[in-house]
Amino acid sequence: MSDSRVYDFRTYTAAPGRLAALKARFEQYTLGFFDQHNIKVIGFFEPIDQSDTLLYITEFASVRDADRAWESFGKDPAWIRAKASTETEGPLAINVVSERFRSTGLPSMH
Repeated sequence: MSDSRVYDFRTYTAAPGRLAALKARFEQYTLGFFDQHNIKVIGFFEPIDQSDTLLYITEFASVRDADRAWESFGKDPAWIRAKASTETEGPLAINVVSERFRSTGLPSMH
């Protein structure tokens, strides 16, 4: 049986001095909106040698589900207001890179 799940790897480069605020926004706002829009977070990570970068991985049942979830999240008026309220002193991220992957079928890490 084929595994149709997809994973989005999203890498944020924080604006100078704003990584703590970016993490706080995820904790205080974003994760709640992700839950509402069926965006399952696998985990958050930081590179050992970069102090301004945050990476997280999300999982979806299919490409279609991923596209729908991100679209509804991005258009959610409450999310738009929450995001704006955290950026009154400028954006928290200066760059966001999103890459989509599928499983290889090889064993998982445990």
